Amino acid sequence: MLRYFGGWTLLLFVMFPETLVTKIPADKTKDMLRLLSREDDRLRVGMEQVALSVVKKVALSEYNDKYAMLSFPYTGKISSNYVFPIEQMNDVRAWLQTHTPELEIIT
Repeated sequence: MLRYFGGWTLLLFVMFPETLVTKIPADKTKDMLRLLSREDDRLRVGMEQVALSVVKKVALSEYNDKYAMLSFPYTGKISSNYVFPIEQMNDVRAWLQTHTPELEIIT
């Protein structure tokens, strides 16, 4: 039985490689602050933009020990979640508080 274990493991990896590889379910960026901007009453995140009247809340939290996540769970207008280095989390929070004080930051 044990002599077939390696073969079965290899076969499973060939058929389903995503089971052994961890993937972050979001857009990963090295510099989150470069993706954020405010233009009049619109919030721009990367290539997506939405009116601030549509976005009421933004979620900012730790994803794991290396990354933080920024998402917009209460609107379908910004579809992506963004994962970035955790060292930038306080800077992103400060940017949101300064440039978009009307948004509620959920942690």
